[in-house]
Amino acid sequence: MANGKSRIFLAAGWRHSFAINNGRLFSWGEHRSLQAVYSPEEGISLSTNPLDPRPSPAALDANFDWEAVSLGGVHILAVRNGMVFAWGRNNYCQLGTGDLADRETPAVVVFPKAL
Repeated sequence: MANGKSRIFLAAGWRHSFAINNGRLFSWGEHRSLQAVYSPEEGISLSTNPLDPRPSPAALDANFDWEAVSLGGVHILAVRNGMVFAWGRNNYCQLGTGDLADRETPAVVVFPKAL
């Protein structure tokens, strides 16, 4: 930003929170339903302690081009480079990935082509 301050966007889910800070996506809170996913930079994996909440923000990945994020009760939708990504629980097809598989990492949501 022109004044030297960073722009932060926040989103709150049921028991998890996300933020975009200067294009970087961060998550914290509960992740038993895959909301706060593996963070390679922080060395945090769901497989180690899936029931322990993440107590402070951890970067999702090394990308600096996340544009928007929205949280459901147990899933996430986010936009990067104009593409929609979804992850988390998918028991009601809420991810839009064409199946019922839960996603631990962001999956691209493919939209039908216009007629």
